[in-house]
Amino acid sequence: MATKAKTATPTGQQQLARLAPAEGLQHLLAQRRQQLFDHYTLFLQQGGEEALHDFRVSLRRLRSLLRNYQKFIECDEFLVGRLRELQRQTNLARDLEIFIAQLNRYCPEQAQLISALQQQLQGAYRQLQHELPPQWAALFPLIRFSLSPSTATTASSLGHLTAHLGKRQIKQLNKGLRSLQQHWDESLLHRLRIRGKRLRYLLEPLAEEAGYLQTVEVMKDFQDTLGDYRDLQLLLQYLSESRAEKEGLTVQTRELLKSLAPQWRQQTGQVKRYAKRDRQKGLIKSLRYALHQLDKH
Repeated sequence: MATKAKTATPTGQQQLARLAPAEGLQHLLAQRRQQLFDHYTLFLQQGGEEALHDFRVSLRRLRSLLRNYQKFIECDEFLVGRLRELQRQTNLARDLEIFIAQLNRYCPEQAQLISALQQQLQGAYRQLQHELPPQWAALFPLIRFSLSPSTATTASSLGHLTAHLGKRQIKQLNKGLRSLQQHWDESLLHRLRIRGKRLRYLLEPLAEEAGYLQTVEVMKDFQDTLGDYRDLQLLLQYLSESRAEKEGLTVQTRELLKSLAPQWRQQTGQVKRYAKRDRQKGLIKSLRYALHQLDKH
Protein backbone atom coordinates (compact mmCIF):
# COMPACT_ATOMS: atom_id res chain seq x y z
CA MET A 1 0.00 0.00 0.00
CA ALA A 2 2.69 2.46 0.99
CA THR A 3 5.59 3.77 -0.97
CA LYS A 4 8.97 3.08 0.61
CA ALA A 5 10.96 6.15 1.52
CA LYS A 6 14.69 5.51 1.35
CA THR A 7 17.44 7.47 3.00
CA ALA A 8 19.62 8.99 0.30
CA THR A 9 23.33 8.29 0.51
CA PRO A 10 25.41 11.40 1.30
CA THR A 11 27.38 12.81 -1.60
CA GLY A 12 30.83 11.36 -2.10
CA GLN A 13 32.09 7.95 -1.05
CA GLN A 14 31.48 8.31 2.67
CA GLN A 15 28.60 6.27 4.04
CA LEU A 16 26.06 7.81 6.38
CA ALA A 17 26.88 5.43 9.24
CA ARG A 18 30.57 6.44 9.04
CA LEU A 19 29.92 10.18 9.16
CA ALA A 20 30.59 12.14 12.32
CA PRO A 21 27.42 12.20 14.49
CA ALA A 22 26.73 15.88 13.87
CA GLU A 23 27.10 15.59 10.10
CA GLY A 24 25.04 12.40 9.94
CA LEU A 25 22.23 13.86 12.05
CA GLN A 26 22.14 17.01 9.94
CA HIS A 27 21.65 14.85 6.87
CA LEU A 28 18.89 12.77 8.50
CA LEU A 29 17.07 15.83 9.82
CA ALA A 30 17.12 17.55 6.43
CA GLN A 31 15.90 14.39 4.71
CA ARG A 32 13.08 13.76 7.20
CA ARG A 33 11.96 17.39 6.99
CA GLN A 34 11.82 17.22 3.19
CA GLN A 35 9.93 13.92 3.24
CA LEU A 36 7.34 15.38 5.58
CA PHE A 37 6.86 18.41 3.34
CA ASP A 38 6.58 16.27 0.20
CA HIS A 39 4.06 13.84 1.67
CA TYR A 40 1.97 16.62 3.21
CA THR A 41 1.82 18.34 -0.19
CA LEU A 42 0.91 15.10 -1.94
CA PHE A 43 -1.91 14.39 0.50
CA LEU A 44 -3.38 17.86 -0.04
CA GLN A 45 -3.22 17.39 -3.80
CA GLN A 46 -4.41 13.79 -4.06
CA GLY A 47 -5.95 12.68 -0.77
CA GLY A 48 -6.63 8.98 -0.46
CA GLU A 49 -5.33 6.08 1.59
CA GLU A 50 -1.79 5.80 0.22
CA ALA A 51 -1.08 9.54 0.44
CA LEU A 52 -2.41 9.65 4.02
CA HIS A 53 -0.34 6.60 4.97
CA ASP A 54 2.86 8.17 3.62
CA PHE A 55 2.11 11.44 5.41
CA ARG A 56 1.56 9.61 8.71
CA VAL A 57 4.74 7.57 8.26
CA SER A 58 6.78 10.72 7.57
CA LEU A 59 5.37 12.28 10.75
CA ARG A 60 6.31 9.21 12.78
CA ARG A 61 9.80 9.06 11.28
CA LEU A 62 10.53 12.68 12.15
CA ARG A 63 9.09 12.28 15.65
CA SER A 64 11.12 9.10 16.19
CA LEU A 65 14.29 10.80 14.99
CA LEU A 66 13.76 13.69 17.42
CA ARG A 67 12.95 11.29 20.25
CA ASN A 68 15.76 8.81 19.61
CA TYR A 69 18.43 11.51 19.39
CA GLN A 70 16.77 13.99 21.75
CA LYS A 71 19.95 14.58 23.78
CA PHE A 72 21.76 15.75 20.67
CA ILE A 73 19.11 17.73 18.76
CA GLU A 74 17.85 21.14 19.84
CA CYS A 75 14.50 22.32 18.46
CA ASP A 76 11.42 24.27 19.47
CA GLU A 77 10.18 22.87 22.78
CA PHE A 78 6.64 22.48 21.43
CA LEU A 79 7.57 20.85 18.12
CA VAL A 80 7.28 17.19 19.13
CA GLY A 81 3.94 17.80 20.80
CA ARG A 82 2.58 19.63 17.77
CA LEU A 83 3.73 16.86 15.44
CA ARG A 84 1.97 14.36 17.69
CA GLU A 85 -1.24 16.39 17.65
CA LEU A 86 -1.08 16.65 13.88
CA GLN A 87 -0.82 12.88 13.67
CA ARG A 88 -3.71 12.39 16.08
CA GLN A 89 -5.83 14.53 13.81
CA THR A 90 -5.40 11.91 11.08
CA ASN A 91 -6.42 9.01 13.34
CA LEU A 92 -10.13 9.03 12.43
CA ALA A 93 -9.44 8.63 8.72
CA ARG A 94 -6.88 5.91 9.47
CA ASP A 95 -9.35 4.05 11.72
CA LEU A 96 -12.04 4.17 9.03
CA GLU A 97 -9.54 2.75 6.52
CA ILE A 98 -8.87 -0.09 8.97
CA PHE A 99 -12.56 -0.86 9.47
CA ILE A 100 -13.24 -0.95 5.74
CA ALA A 101 -10.23 -3.17 5.00
CA GLN A 102 -11.09 -5.60 7.81
CA LEU A 103 -14.76 -5.83 6.82
CA ASN A 104 -13.87 -6.38 3.16
CA ARG A 105 -11.50 -9.12 4.26
CA TYR A 106 -13.64 -10.95 6.78
CA CYS A 107 -17.24 -9.84 6.22
CA PRO A 108 -17.69 -8.68 2.60
CA GLU A 109 -21.43 -9.39 2.88
CA GLN A 110 -21.72 -6.31 5.12
CA ALA A 111 -22.05 -4.12 2.01
CA GLN A 112 -24.31 -1.52 3.62
CA LEU A 113 -21.98 -0.91 6.54
CA ILE A 114 -18.92 -0.84 4.27
CA SER A 115 -20.60 1.70 1.99
CA ALA A 116 -21.51 3.91 4.96
CA LEU A 117 -17.94 3.80 6.24
CA GLN A 118 -16.56 4.65 2.81
CA GLN A 119 -18.73 7.76 2.72
CA GLN A 120 -17.49 8.73 6.19
CA LEU A 121 -13.91 8.17 5.05
CA GLN A 122 -14.25 10.47 2.05
CA GLY A 123 -15.68 13.11 4.39
CA ALA A 124 -12.72 12.62 6.76
CA TYR A 125 -10.26 13.12 3.88
CA ARG A 126 -12.01 16.35 2.83
CA GLN A 127 -12.07 17.61 6.40
CA LEU A 128 -8.33 16.97 6.78
CA GLN A 129 -7.57 18.73 3.51
CA HIS A 130 -9.54 21.73 4.78
CA GLU A 131 -8.21 21.81 8.36
CA LEU A 132 -4.56 20.93 7.92
CA PRO A 133 -3.27 23.97 5.91
CA PRO A 134 -3.65 26.64 8.63
CA GLN A 135 -2.08 24.34 11.22
CA TRP A 136 0.70 23.43 8.82
CA ALA A 137 1.40 27.11 8.13
CA ALA A 138 2.02 27.63 11.84
CA LEU A 139 3.94 24.38 12.33
CA PHE A 140 6.35 24.11 9.41
CA PRO A 141 8.48 27.18 10.32
CA LEU A 142 9.14 25.50 13.70
CA ILE A 143 10.73 22.47 12.05
CA ARG A 144 14.23 23.87 12.41
CA PHE A 145 17.06 22.20 14.27
CA SER A 146 20.46 22.80 15.76
CA LEU A 147 22.81 20.25 17.31
CA SER A 148 23.95 20.08 20.91
CA PRO A 149 27.69 20.65 21.48
CA SER A 150 27.86 17.20 23.09
CA THR A 151 27.14 15.60 19.70
CA ALA A 152 30.73 16.16 18.58
CA THR A 153 32.26 14.31 21.54
CA THR A 154 29.77 11.52 22.25
CA ALA A 155 30.73 9.00 19.60
CA SER A 156 33.14 8.54 16.72
CA SER A 157 30.41 8.07 14.10
CA LEU A 158 26.65 8.14 13.60
CA GLY A 159 26.71 4.33 13.42
CA HIS A 160 28.45 4.08 16.77
CA LEU A 161 26.06 6.57 18.37
CA THR A 162 23.02 4.76 16.95
CA ALA A 163 24.29 1.41 18.25
CA HIS A 164 24.67 2.92 21.72
CA LEU A 165 21.12 4.30 21.68
CA GLY A 166 19.70 1.04 20.34
CA LYS A 167 21.08 -1.09 23.18
CA ARG A 168 18.75 0.44 25.75
CA GLN A 169 15.74 0.11 23.48
CA ILE A 170 16.46 -3.57 22.83
CA LYS A 171 16.65 -4.19 26.57
CA GLN A 172 13.24 -2.57 27.03
CA LEU A 173 11.73 -4.57 24.16
CA ASN A 174 13.20 -7.83 25.49
CA LYS A 175 11.91 -7.10 28.98
CA GLY A 176 8.43 -6.43 27.61
CA LEU A 177 8.44 -9.67 25.60
CA ARG A 178 9.41 -11.66 28.68
CA SER A 179 6.59 -10.03 30.64
CA LEU A 180 4.15 -10.87 27.85
CA GLN A 181 5.33 -14.47 27.96
CA GLN A 182 4.37 -14.64 31.63
CA HIS A 183 1.12 -12.67 31.45
CA TRP A 184 -1.04 -11.70 28.46
CA ASP A 185 -1.64 -7.95 28.62
CA GLU A 186 -3.13 -5.99 25.71
CA SER A 187 -1.93 -2.64 27.03
CA LEU A 188 1.63 -4.02 27.21
CA LEU A 189 1.19 -5.41 23.71
CA HIS A 190 0.32 -1.95 22.42
CA ARG A 191 3.40 -0.47 24.12
CA LEU A 192 5.58 -3.19 22.59
CA ARG A 193 4.23 -2.32 19.16
CA ILE A 194 5.16 1.34 19.67
CA ARG A 195 8.62 0.38 20.95
CA GLY A 196 9.12 -1.85 17.95
CA LYS A 197 8.25 1.01 15.59
CA ARG A 198 10.66 3.40 17.29
CA LEU A 199 13.47 0.88 17.19
CA ARG A 200 12.81 0.07 13.56
CA TYR A 201 12.87 3.76 12.62
CA LEU A 202 16.14 4.15 14.53
CA LEU A 203 17.83 1.31 12.64
CA GLU A 204 16.20 1.72 9.22
CA PRO A 205 18.22 4.62 7.75
CA LEU A 206 21.53 2.78 8.19
CA ALA A 207 20.38 -0.76 7.42
CA GLU A 208 21.51 -1.13 3.82
CA GLU A 209 25.02 0.21 4.17
CA ALA A 210 25.66 -1.52 7.52
CA GLY A 211 24.41 -4.86 6.20
CA TYR A 212 21.45 -5.72 8.40
CA LEU A 213 18.47 -5.31 6.06
CA GLN A 214 17.19 -8.71 7.23
CA THR A 215 16.84 -7.31 10.75
CA VAL A 216 14.60 -4.51 9.47
CA GLU A 217 12.44 -7.13 7.73
CA VAL A 218 12.20 -9.10 10.97
CA MET A 219 11.15 -5.95 12.79
CA LYS A 220 8.60 -5.17 10.09
CA ASP A 221 7.11 -8.65 10.45
CA PHE A 222 6.91 -8.15 14.22
CA GLN A 223 5.29 -4.74 13.74
CA ASP A 224 2.83 -6.05 11.13
CA THR A 225 1.78 -9.00 13.31
CA LEU A 226 1.05 -6.75 16.27
CA GLY A 227 -0.54 -4.22 13.91
CA ASP A 228 -2.97 -6.79 12.46
CA TYR A 229 -4.02 -7.69 15.99
CA ARG A 230 -4.48 -4.02 16.88
CA ASP A 231 -6.52 -3.35 13.72
CA LEU A 232 -8.96 -6.15 14.47
CA GLN A 233 -9.14 -5.00 18.08
CA LEU A 234 -10.14 -1.50 16.92
CA LEU A 235 -12.81 -2.92 14.61
CA LEU A 236 -14.29 -5.06 17.37
CA GLN A 237 -14.33 -2.07 19.69
CA TYR A 238 -16.05 0.07 17.05
CA LEU A 239 -18.68 -2.58 16.34
CA SER A 240 -19.43 -3.27 19.99
CA GLU A 241 -19.63 0.39 21.03
CA SER A 242 -20.39 2.78 18.18
CA ARG A 243 -22.42 0.88 15.64
CA ALA A 244 -24.96 -0.80 17.91
CA GLU A 245 -25.36 2.29 20.03
CA LYS A 246 -25.74 4.80 17.19
CA GLU A 247 -27.67 2.74 14.66
CA GLY A 248 -29.70 0.44 16.88
CA LEU A 249 -28.23 -2.64 15.22
CA THR A 250 -27.58 -4.62 18.39
CA VAL A 251 -28.59 -8.01 16.98
CA GLN A 252 -26.68 -7.56 13.71
CA THR A 253 -23.65 -6.34 15.59
CA ARG A 254 -23.71 -9.34 17.89
CA GLU A 255 -23.82 -11.67 14.90
CA LEU A 256 -21.00 -9.81 13.19
CA LEU A 257 -18.84 -9.98 16.30
CA LYS A 258 -19.54 -13.70 16.51
CA SER A 259 -18.46 -14.17 12.89
CA LEU A 260 -15.18 -12.38 13.63
CA ALA A 261 -14.35 -14.58 16.61
CA PRO A 262 -12.26 -17.13 14.61
CA GLN A 263 -10.13 -14.35 13.12
CA TRP A 264 -9.68 -12.85 16.59
CA ARG A 265 -8.44 -16.20 17.97
CA GLN A 266 -6.10 -16.63 15.01
CA GLN A 267 -4.59 -13.15 15.38
CA THR A 268 -4.18 -13.66 19.13
CA GLY A 269 -2.31 -16.90 18.47
CA GLN A 270 0.04 -15.25 15.99
CA VAL A 271 0.91 -12.50 18.46
CA LYS A 272 1.38 -14.93 21.35
CA ARG A 273 3.90 -16.86 19.28
CA TYR A 274 6.13 -13.79 19.40
CA ALA A 275 6.11 -14.02 23.18
CA LYS A 276 7.42 -17.61 23.03
CA ARG A 277 11.03 -18.03 23.90
CA ASP A 278 12.17 -19.27 20.48
CA ARG A 279 10.63 -16.36 18.51
CA GLN A 280 11.65 -13.94 21.24
CA LYS A 281 15.29 -15.03 21.06
CA GLY A 282 15.29 -14.85 17.26
CA LEU A 283 14.00 -11.28 17.27
CA ILE A 284 16.42 -10.06 19.92
CA LYS A 285 19.35 -11.92 18.36
CA SER A 286 18.68 -10.23 15.02
CA LEU A 287 18.55 -6.81 16.69
CA ARG A 288 21.80 -7.41 18.54
CA TYR A 289 23.43 -8.39 15.26
CA ALA A 290 22.33 -5.05 13.78
CA LEU A 291 23.89 -3.15 16.67
CA HIS A 292 27.10 -5.12 16.29
CA GLN A 293 27.23 -4.16 12.61
CA LEU A 294 26.66 -0.51 13.43
CA ASP A 295 29.32 -0.54 16.13
CA LYS A 296 31.93 -1.46 13.52
CA HIS A 297 31.37 1.79 11.61
